[in-house]
Amino acid sequence: MPKKRPGQKIGVECPVCHEGKLLVRIKHTKYNDGAIGGRGTPDTNVVNELVCSNCCLKFTAADEGQSIWPIIENKLNGFTQPDTKPTTCPVCENDSLKEGRTHRASAEDEWRPFGGRDSQHHKRTIFLYCNDCLTPVYITKEPSA
Repeated sequence: MPKKRPGQKIGVECPVCHEGKLLVRIKHTKYNDGAIGGRGTPDTNVVNELVCSNCCLKFTAADEGQSIWPIIENKLNGFTQPDTKPTTCPVCENDSLKEGRTHRASAEDEWRPFGGRDSQHHKRTIFLYCNDCLTPVYITKEPSA
């Protein structure tokens, strides 16, 4: 069986046209129900594939199937807050900004099958990120003590 070629990284130059950047296509995965009275797996958004912003060719992503949240949160480490809230992404220049929240290490404990407010909500960072290249662009709210 031939070895699968490694996938491309998000945001790199297109290996074909060398003009565009590889942007992410996200797939929403539905939760799995757990046993009665137990927890299941929460819904999440995962990396599906990459698409060139110039030639529109599709590529396999190195992070295929991985949740987008650890990728974004890793980029939050060392993030420098801009002076003004941007309306477009400084990396890919698209205007597909969305709001996200950091997750604690025990994120599955936060998920409530019947909804309800998370008691740890005030300890999470709220930020804007680019839905096309998963780059954090602005921190809206820092966690309180």
